[in-house]
Amino acid sequence: MPPPDPHEPEERTRRYAKDPGEEAFLARLNAHLATVQWADSEAEATGAELPIVYIVGVPRSGTTLLSQLVARGLAVGYVDQMVARFWLRPVVGVRLSRAIMGSQVASFIRLESEYGRGLEPSGPHEFGYFWRHWLPYDSAPNHHLDEHALARVDRVGLRRALRAELLAAFGKPVVFKNVACGFHGRFLTEVHPQSLFVHLTRSAEATARSILKARLDRHGRLEAWWSLKPSSYPFPDLGLDPVRDVVRQVVDSRQEFRAELAQPGVRSLELAYEDVCANPAVAVERIRAGIEGFGCVVASRALGPLPLRASEGPRLSAELETRLGAELADRP
Repeated sequence: MPPPDPHEPEERTRRYAKDPGEEAFLARLNAHLATVQWADSEAEATGAELPIVYIVGVPRSGTTLLSQLVARGLAVGYVDQMVARFWLRPVVGVRLSRAIMGSQVASFIRLESEYGRGLEPSGPHEFGYFWRHWLPYDSAPNHHLDEHALARVDRVGLRRALRAELLAAFGKPVVFKNVACGFHGRFLTEVHPQSLFVHLTRSAEATARSILKARLDRHGRLEAWWSLKPSSYPFPDLGLDPVRDVVRQVVDSRQEFRAELAQPGVRSLELAYEDVCANPAVAVERIRAGIEGFGCVVASRALGPLPLRASEGPRLSAELETRLGAELADRP
């Protein structure tokens, strides 16, 4: 089975636990498929002309919702639950998904998810095993890889996978929703220059509340780390105060995204979660315009009336709310 994620060492609660038998089967299947050549140099050349959109942001900032809106509102490719099962041979997943679910399934995506995962097979997936395969997160202290770690990446292999097995297989721009990719805007732009990074932000208070709730739901305790680790991780007093740790996670990650996506040559745009909820069509149109900035025309699909409401995050206990307010008051 895929190696355990060292960045999520805590045992998951029963609701979110993975099936070891299924994981082992998929790992064997991927290892076998990886030995078979499916795409050629012509496919890679075709993919080189198509844009990639990376939707990034702090966990619980609305990136899943935005990826669902883009998948529903634009004629783009995206990694659904089936494609994600073929992380070492994505082209197989793309073709199986199209053969089984058809080419119009995006219009049926529900704007619902549980901690980054859609509730139906056609919904967008983070494609975590793919990115863990190509980027050496497992041997790094956090998700913001330094220059030495990035120098070890097989750029040729990653470029071929992105272009020949995803872009060419879809035959249109592809949207990824993986928050850690925002830490590597410059590197991923070097791998594939036709890249656009969409940084989604949300109020730090609402984001922190939601991450604290995720820790409880997924691991059963506030002290268990969940999701993205900025370069400042591990913090000097890590684990002593989970509220302080989560505020650092939110604030530091957002600052690092902004710094990385401001690098020369990196194309990016920033959207606010609250604005996306207020007018999703405008947000999707801005992303469509960004894609067309690469000279690639992409068709739009009507989103229709969407009763979205920006959430302030789950309410916590009075004690946690007080501690959270105090921590945020000391942060920029």
